[in-house]
Amino acid sequence: MTASPRLDLRDRAKCFGALWSGIRPHTHETSGLGAAIDCALGLGLHRDLEQAVTHMTRIGRQLEPNAANVATCDALYERVYRRIH
Repeated sequence: MTASPRLDLRDRAKCFGALWSGIRPHTHETSGLGAAIDCALGLGLHRDLEQAVTHMTRIGRQLEPNAANVATCDALYERVYRRIH
């Protein structure tokens, strides 16, 4: 069974806490959106990058971390991952 990207995003948000808040953009086509933002900026449609990003993007969904899961993942990171890398 293949893991769902949505479950994977939830798991990452639960584990990484403040380091990664689980913000999902409103589109999966983020490279195309970045190119469109650069193009709009180059054409002078926005005064600066911040304004272009503000007007052309939005948060699709935000997942909040679970403090207990963050503590568990931090402990696993220290005990397992740091030892092998």
